[in-house]
Amino acid sequence: MSSLTSRSQLPGFRRCIVVILPLIVIHAYLENNAMQMFEIGRIKSRFIESQSAIGHAGDSINSKHAGGCEPLTGRWVHVGRNRTFHAPVCCGWDRGAFRRYPKECGYKKRKPIKGFYRGSQANDVYTQMGGNACRDAKFFDEWEWQDPALLPFNSQRTCQKLANRTVLLLGDSTMLQTATTLMNALKSGGCAPQVMCQKADTLIFEDLGRLNRGLYWMDAVRSIEPDIVIVNSCHHIARNAMDDYQRVLHQVQGDILAWNQNTSKRNKKTAFVWKTANPGGCSEEPLVPEDPLLAARTRDFSFAPDYTRHYHHVTFERDQYACDHWTGNKELPNTHMLDMRMLYSRSDAHPGKNGFVGDCLHFKSPGPLDVIAPLFQQLLDRIDSINYK
Repeated sequence: MSSLTSRSQLPGFRRCIVVILPLIVIHAYLENNAMQMFEIGRIKSRFIESQSAIGHAGDSINSKHAGGCEPLTGRWVHVGRNRTFHAPVCCGWDRGAFRRYPKECGYKKRKPIKGFYRGSQANDVYTQMGGNACRDAKFFDEWEWQDPALLPFNSQRTCQKLANRTVLLLGDSTMLQTATTLMNALKSGGCAPQVMCQKADTLIFEDLGRLNRGLYWMDAVRSIEPDIVIVNSCHHIARNAMDDYQRVLHQVQGDILAWNQNTSKRNKKTAFVWKTANPGGCSEEPLVPEDPLLAARTRDFSFAPDYTRHYHHVTFERDQYACDHWTGNKELPNTHMLDMRMLYSRSDAHPGKNGFVGDCLHFKSPGPLDVIAPLFQQLLDRIDSINYK
């Protein structure tokens, strides 16, 4: 009798499980979202008190050196599907994704020439990008960085400003993505071939915990002798983190000092630019689009398991150090910052979901990296305003 009763109770128990289990899952999801919103709200309240300190991180730097990272004056604005881009994108490294647009991108993967990638001629196909940029064919970036301090980008005008100068970008694969975006934005202006890039994961060619591809950065500079050099290293400095990051930055500064001492022999004044990092992480929506510096301080949102080292507050600490220490040295008047900290809000544009788990670092394209075009145009104005003597 008792066994019959227990058997008759099983269907009711199963029905309870069917009803209760989804409720548990929904509750966990809502609780997780609530914790994320609580964290952002908590940081926001603390951020109001510290905003002045963040915004004036570069106040101690002499303004005549175009110093530091000034407060960001823009915000990410949702503009919808009508968004336009400065840089068309071809992806030659992503399993042949460039073949979707063979007329614009070519019919085969292009290789570097003597180790250097170079922008395309105006009548040639676009430069090809990697970093899983095109693997999510459904992605369309509906957010645009709008900043009253940035003039509208014009490729012809920017190429006129660049004149006959050459540009070399050095860093890891995130820098190569940035360089390719810049090259393609300048293609219609005719100066894309004057922009080159080379991989130098750690810049100083040391194993600092995660890959060490490419060259010692100054070896690449010596071989090309460019007029403008843009560098960054961040994500491949993984062993001693902040200590090694500081050492890399100051070793690069030492190399620049030695280069400057021999400038008279070359009769060329080279501008050296440190670019802030392309931050990682994955989120469903942009983080605090009206305030990327607040987004930079968020610690807990959805990351792919292998990319917890890219927590925003870790990368942001390094960027702040660079903002404070890269410029302002009287012996290095030819140093400048390329501030791309607005990217901290765009963790929604990394190829780390929708079937591409494992890469929450590179950017989908076309997307947020398109901001490099007006930023480079602004950088040229700053470089040209400095008298290096």
